[in-house]
Amino acid sequence: MGGCHVFPEETQRFVLIVVIGNENIVFAYRDGDSDSLSIANLYKDAHSLASDQLIAIPCSSDEILSNESTFDTEVLNPLKTAIDALTSRTVWAVVLGYNVPGGFRHGSDIISSTSRISRIHHSFSKKLRNFLFDRSIFKRFDATDAEFAIIASRIDGPTVTDCENMINNASLLRKQSLVNGIFYIDPYSDRSGTDAAEYQDDILNFVTQILPQLNLDTFSTVFLDPYIDVVIPSVTNDSFVWSWFSDRSSLTFFKETNAARVFLYNADFDGAETVRNVTDRRWPALAIRSNYIATAGAMSDPTLKGLLRPRSFFDNLLKGSTIGEAMLCSMPFVDWTISLFGDPLVAVTFSAANPDDETTITENESWRRMSIELGKAISYIYRYGDHVENTRDRLVATEDVSTAIDLLNLSQLLLTATDETVANADFSQLSSSLLEYIIRKNRFKDATQTFITIDEYLTNQEYQISNLLVSNTGQTVSNSNLFDNGEWMFDFELADDSGKFSFYHFQLQIATDAGFNNLVFDIDSNESIANWSYEKNLNEFALIASEGVSTSFTGRRIRYTSLPSQFLGRTTTFYARVRQTEGEDIFSYKTTVKDIIFT
Repeated sequence: MGGCHVFPEETQRFVLIVVIGNENIVFAYRDGDSDSLSIANLYKDAHSLASDQLIAIPCSSDEILSNESTFDTEVLNPLKTAIDALTSRTVWAVVLGYNVPGGFRHGSDIISSTSRISRIHHSFSKKLRNFLFDRSIFKRFDATDAEFAIIASRIDGPTVTDCENMINNASLLRKQSLVNGIFYIDPYSDRSGTDAAEYQDDILNFVTQILPQLNLDTFSTVFLDPYIDVVIPSVTNDSFVWSWFSDRSSLTFFKETNAARVFLYNADFDGAETVRNVTDRRWPALAIRSNYIATAGAMSDPTLKGLLRPRSFFDNLLKGSTIGEAMLCSMPFVDWTISLFGDPLVAVTFSAANPDDETTITENESWRRMSIELGKAISYIYRYGDHVENTRDRLVATEDVSTAIDLLNLSQLLLTATDETVANADFSQLSSSLLEYIIRKNRFKDATQTFITIDEYLTNQEYQISNLLVSNTGQTVSNSNLFDNGEWMFDFELADDSGKFSFYHFQLQIATDAGFNNLVFDIDSNESIANWSYEKNLNEFALIASEGVSTSFTGRRIRYTSLPSQFLGRTTTFYARVRQTEGEDIFSYKTTVKDIIFT
């Protein structure tokens, strides 16, 4: 489509990028517990930690504590006091060791200790929306993120030996890094309802968008019936398992493997309620006993909206994040029921993986933007010609005969040089080259296919162009692939204005002057979401929901496309500005942009 685009102002600055490392982690063990201390020392040796990175806390060995107050007294407060005392060290990650409590009861819910400790510097806020969840624009965990939540995990299990194996296997994986085992995926369950369908769609979206980039052999269940939960029968040579709602299994599920077992998650409602029972048949305990270096589960019902999301988890892993970072970015809520088990500092690489590079513009998107800018250039020439014609007409009408005699001939010559016929001739070669580029680009891709036309290309890409580009080029473009006369659009990037997980709406103003004293349109998505869209995937737009667009899409484009009643005349210049709203909070307008109608 077309219109104006707003992007952040470019500034020259040097940025020191700091990512999480061994120096940013502490390991908490149960004071007076020799087994807990031995696991802490093994982790310390594995990561070459300093002595001040081991913290003894005077807690009970109860896996689930009775209430928040008890948890604060036994775990959170002693740990926070010790971290605050480390004035020379920045702590971005905490591991809770063997026999340290794994959570506490809060009404009918069991709050995960790792989820609560991730918010150790904040008061408890049950089921708080995670500001770091499912970020569309990737970045490594940093100091800004740590202000909201730090990384937390548990190294705990049925036996001391299981915990030792978890650490030792993680050390081996850190040395080899490469993962090449089979990815077992189960997108289907017998759950029904809107939230279940949404979660299934999230998994299927991961299967199509991210899983192919991992370059791993895969095994997937297939859909049979909405009332039948098709399950993975067993795994062999497995590195990853992601399934949901087959909430019990057995050790026989795990067959022989020559691959590193990295991460297993089964989305259910109580998988992590206990990992210390050697006879328990829930997934996290089974995964720990079967040499998985990391796993996750819920201590109590997280709700379907609270389940981990695979796309965010593996997109982060693919782009270099550690398991702890990936976990924190894939949890919809904090101070909630989901727990991570394993070494949070482990990162992996995938053989011949090809992660999408969102820092570059695709060839098709580049061509689309060039077609817009060329249309604007032609429109500005048309506008220039209109002004010259107006000047000539005023000279004809003037009563100042001497001025008319001096300038009329010159103005007529200038008008002849700038009318639409001349403008079309001046730009026809450039327009033809832009359109021909697409035809030539696709000509030799497949010798068995008919040469693609510009019209077919526009249809396939769902692009539209201005008919100004088509004039005098000899190309034929369907009306459906041309902008409507006077149509316009406005693009801008979603910013984080609230500093918390939020849903934003937008107020767009269009005016004829830079001071916005002469408003043409004042458009508010809170009043109507018609024609508002957001960049759900790179260069793929979807209509925004009634609740707005979440902070997960910070850095992505928001787009407003004019309604027919808002069309403006070709060559009309206008000014546009936008601001975000969040509830009753209304933020400042963004940069004012001047643009021209070229459609």
